[in-house]
Amino acid sequence: MKHAYFGTLTTNDSEDMDVVWEQPQTLGSREVSTCLWAGQTLSQQTLDAFATHLRDLPALDALAREFLLAELTRDDEFMAHHLNHLAHFPALAAIAPEGRISVDGFVKAMVLTHVSLRAEEPPRLVMDYYIDPEHSGEILAVNLDLNGKRNAVDWDNCYGPFTSPT
Repeated sequence: MKHAYFGTLTTNDSEDMDVVWEQPQTLGSREVSTCLWAGQTLSQQTLDAFATHLRDLPALDALAREFLLAELTRDDEFMAHHLNHLAHFPALAAIAPEGRISVDGFVKAMVLTHVSLRAEEPPRLVMDYYIDPEHSGEILAVNLDLNGKRNAVDWDNCYGPFTSPT
């Protein structure tokens, strides 16, 4: 399949999802790794929606941060976990040396590192946010549908160097 934004894409013959396109995106001064996952089928409509979101990554990031703010206001366990182990997270310690920071400040400090475009049923975008990507494998993954509606915000561990202090 050929697409104006993604170029020529080749899907696999199995039911398994595989990365069919990878391209870093720029958000401010940072690069965000981005990949498109697909199985046997890809629709032009889904690819068009993904391309629209990537073309306006700052707006998509702002939307995801609204969902992060709402989630951390409702349940601050992710934030408390990091603040309780401040010595392990130099980037967070630099902005919250006393172990205190507003939810808004915490969300603003989070770093978008990866966007997964999942061409499955239903199609979705998953955006991975870290508070200290160099020192933590803990993420909040914002899961959105093609219209930008929030499906979920999940706390996950991406097997980084830090899992939990003992």
